[in-house]
Amino acid sequence: MSNLLVLEISGAYIKRGGSVAGAAGAANAVTLKLCFGTDWAENIVKQICFTDAEGGNAVTKLVTLETKEAGEETYYVDIPSAPLAKAGEMTVTVRGVELSSDGETVTQVLMTASTTLTVLPSQFASDTLEVLEATQVEQLQAQIEALKATLEEGIAASAEAAVSRQSAQEDADRAEEAQLGAEDAMEDAKGYATAAAASATAAAGSAAGAASAQTGAVSSALAAQSAETAATQAAQTAQSAMTQAGASQEAAAASAAQTETDAAAAQASRAAAESAAQSAQAAAVLTGADSAAAAAACTAAEQSEITSRSWAVGGTGTREEEDRNNAKYWSECAAQAAGGGVTSFNGRGGAVSAETGDYTADMVGADPAGSADAVNAYAAAHIDSRSNPHLVTAAQVGADPAGTAQSLTDGAMQEITAHTGDSNNPHAVTAAQVGADPAGSAEEVRTEMTQLLSSIDAGQLTSGIVPVAYGGTGLSSLTSGYFLSGNGTGAMNAISPANVPLVTGSRGYGTCATAAATAAKVGTLSGFVRQTGAVVGIKFTYANTAASPTLNVNSTGAAAIYDHSTGTYPLAGAIGAGMTHLFQYNGSQWVLLNPRSGGILQSGTYTGTGTYGSGNLSSITFSYSITGRILMIIRVDAAGAKSYQGDRLIAACGVSGAAFSYYYSTAACTFTYSGNTVSWYSSDASYQMNSSGYTYYYALIG
Repeated sequence: MSNLLVLEISGAYIKRGGSVAGAAGAANAVTLKLCFGTDWAENIVKQICFTDAEGGNAVTKLVTLETKEAGEETYYVDIPSAPLAKAGEMTVTVRGVELSSDGETVTQVLMTASTTLTVLPSQFASDTLEVLEATQVEQLQAQIEALKATLEEGIAASAEAAVSRQSAQEDADRAEEAQLGAEDAMEDAKGYATAAAASATAAAGSAAGAASAQTGAVSSALAAQSAETAATQAAQTAQSAMTQAGASQEAAAASAAQTETDAAAAQASRAAAESAAQSAQAAAVLTGADSAAAAAACTAAEQSEITSRSWAVGGTGTREEEDRNNAKYWSECAAQAAGGGVTSFNGRGGAVSAETGDYTADMVGADPAGSADAVNAYAAAHIDSRSNPHLVTAAQVGADPAGTAQSLTDGAMQEITAHTGDSNNPHAVTAAQVGADPAGSAEEVRTEMTQLLSSIDAGQLTSGIVPVAYGGTGLSSLTSGYFLSGNGTGAMNAISPANVPLVTGSRGYGTCATAAATAAKVGTLSGFVRQTGAVVGIKFTYANTAASPTLNVNSTGAAAIYDHSTGTYPLAGAIGAGMTHLFQYNGSQWVLLNPRSGGILQSGTYTGTGTYGSGNLSSITFSYSITGRILMIIRVDAAGAKSYQGDRLIAACGVSGAAFSYYYSTAACTFTYSGNTVSWYSSDASYQMNSSGYTYYYALIG
């Protein structure tokens, strides 16, 4: 199984559990364990991209559910061979993307995070390095096991050589004076030549021992050769260990210990070979016939020892680049890759893992404890502020400055008051329009009656009815409170107060306390007589929100209210609460002469739910008809986020009832409306003005 390297991805940052991706030329030696934070949502499509140290050999993998760890947002991905082709710093980039409908093309990159991993140098690196198949790996593993056995045999042979050395040492003591005579055979035996010459006779009986020593020397040479092979294998093992080092420092330490053992075995082999060589040389001096063979064995043994030492620790000068290609060198590389050779930290030994208290916030580049709480407290205080912390102006939110509406209302009321108080016929109503006699008619009649009555002796009238022609009324009686109206030469007409002409009862100031949603408005105006041309001022306690309203003043009958500018029923809100409106009766309808216009009819707030789309409509129902009105929605702030002014929606209700126009800075909304309700949707919650947790303010203007 390949080594495991943990990468913790949070936002745009990656925290590494190690830094080594392997050796140059390796393949699938390290598996990345990708642990995603909560900001990388589970439904985000994830890709991981690799490039080598020179920015080439790019490989992109899709992070699939098959590699996901059950119950966790954790995935496993092998590092491919292509980005490991070059030694240096390879790049790993994790991306959250949005794919096309066929799943083949990246249409949008949503999130990204990058880091680098170290690719160690290797003498085996090649642009065309063949990736071993499983069967080849098994064959190599078998060869490694065989070489281990050979190494064990070499160690055993070294032990046997040590025994042979002890035996040969006894012969060497007797052959010490003969050592000088063997200088041409072995440079290291010069010191023993003189002793060997003096002991030649004593050594004569040692032929059998020399033969045995020669055999031991040959065995030592073979053991040294085995040690050389083992050392070569140890170097290869150390190279493999270096690739594997990122996951286990203890494994690297074990490899280093094994390498030291190999070096010790090689050293033992050398000592055994030297001992055997000395015995062989002494025996050669004593036996004569075997001296050449013993010298050759000695030379071979020493050469084997040098070769073994070269592969084990280097420093012999017998191979090119031997100091960078031996068991000790690769062991040190393995230890360094495993974590720099750290064996203990804060009183803990072995493979040390970080624990709470090992590092301070400054050491790891973090904020001191409590910083996040302080930031959260500041953000909460800012969010809860209702004192306009961003200094938003009325112009920025599309509103009139404070006092504008009141100023307009005050001015209108002053004009209305002046108009209703104007008794100089401001509408230029004629006598004929109000059913009155022309100016002067009454004075002429009075003059004629005075002249006529002046010629009659009232004392002569004792009974009967005086005809109009003689200055009478033509009536025998007149109901109290009734009025008289001329009828030519016929008797005068008695008119009840309910039928008094306009000049005496068809105008005035009344009130209406009918509820806003009730269409049948009732006006109170004592003594009012309704007739064509009648004008009244009615102060409304409540605004009107009902369709097709009517007005009945002083129980004179309900008649439809029409807007003077449209010739049809007024819009909801045209009659305002607390406002005095002027009406003129045209014989069929009460004509509203001063409808309310402009200003905010209704406002309120709602909190976004995060839903969007045609299946999740947003809607608001108003108390007024929305036709011909302006709808404005503004997003101000949201809990847990920075408050700002910006997102807004302005919709003009189509007077034809067909559609809305709209404005938004980045996306469109689709609108519909029915009666007093407006509905809309878009392709995203923020575009639909429905982001979860945000507060939205709305107003209906018209």
